[in-house]
Amino acid sequence: MGLFGFAREDITPEIGCLLYGYVDDLKSESIHDRLRVSAFYFRDGEREALMLTAEVCSVNTAFSHKIRHKISESTLVKYENIILHGIHNHTGPNTDGNTGWGDLDIDYCENILLPACVKASEDAKNSAAEALWGFNMGECRVGVNRREQNLNNDLIFGQCEWGSFDPRMAVFSFADVNKKPLANLIFYTCHGTCAGLCREISRDWAGGMMDILEEKSGAPTAFFCGPEGDVGPRLSNGQTVGTIRDVEIMGEKAGADALSVYSGITDYKPLSMDVTERKLALPLKSRIPLEKAKELYEVYKNHSVNLEGQKRSYYKRVIDSYDTDYKEEDFYYVSQTALKIGDNVFVSFPYELFSDIALRIDKAVKDCNIFSLSNANGSKGYFPCDSEISKGGYEIDMFLTLNLQPYCDNADFYLIKETLKTLEELKCTE
Repeated sequence: MGLFGFAREDITPEIGCLLYGYVDDLKSESIHDRLRVSAFYFRDGEREALMLTAEVCSVNTAFSHKIRHKISESTLVKYENIILHGIHNHTGPNTDGNTGWGDLDIDYCENILLPACVKASEDAKNSAAEALWGFNMGECRVGVNRREQNLNNDLIFGQCEWGSFDPRMAVFSFADVNKKPLANLIFYTCHGTCAGLCREISRDWAGGMMDILEEKSGAPTAFFCGPEGDVGPRLSNGQTVGTIRDVEIMGEKAGADALSVYSGITDYKPLSMDVTERKLALPLKSRIPLEKAKELYEVYKNHSVNLEGQKRSYYKRVIDSYDTDYKEEDFYYVSQTALKIGDNVFVSFPYELFSDIALRIDKAVKDCNIFSLSNANGSKGYFPCDSEISKGGYEIDMFLTLNLQPYCDNADFYLIKETLKTLEELKCTE
């Protein structure tokens, strides 16, 4: 029988911190609900792993690596076997630092987030004991595809009822050998943008969901977010941003669904797990031509905020690369960790995946449920399916202007193909 441990730490910033996700100067004025980081420790024989979920938007890739190395040094869990994930609420501190959205809050990351992640990991491992686990899956309609195409043929943040969307909600329940609840894990897919441009610190809609299941089950409950790149909350205003009241309404709806799924767990089994890590090879295009970069830089050179600021930075980096001895690469290599519990696999992606990609991965694997985690072990922006690129829109512009060398055409095909190779190592594919 495998071992399981759980712990969590408070990571709520001080009031006055800059909130991340919309503009670069939005200061918090109050705390609606507190933020935490939760650590799940698993051991089966000589194999051990940690999954952490931090109630922040996403964790800067370099800083995510730093946290995972610190956790590994402290717990002796292999760095490659640690997943650090952000739930993608836009009502927490700036833990990413993307150009155009404000600077990384180094003070918060170094003095609150990092030590809390390490402490939670240590405590989770130290609490490990033989455990049972139960699982159930249902559906939730709190999320909806948010890439609405209006009558001007523009892609806007709205609601597209017929767009790709994964409605699956999964609940994992962990208990001791006497079936006393230890912790719950909820998997679901939806941006944490109910609150819109509010000034309250919050976990957004996921907070209410976790609180409801925690109260009813008697066990601490954490949330891991799936491929939310093109999925937002299904708000009554027809948009995917609202008010702090929408946070509460959608949290109650998601909480009711989570409780319903949890109530369907009838069978608890001895814990078993496996874990693997490999490098995905994603083909790259060449840089855009120097003259094209110069032309477009002139368009955006006076911009510094949001997407326009991102484009200015991108075109400047391309121009600068032609003034150096930069050598183009054929592939970009990204680390991927997959953790298997029974016949369920959590797979890390440092991207905001489009839901179509994750659905295709899950369909390709016949004997396991695949739960693709966005914003896990880094933050490398949106990763759309190829069929959406021609439509354009915010996410596509971000995708095409993030890397010096853009990903190749049909990048989603290669990401899926490489991920299936990872899953082969866990004997999940034929």
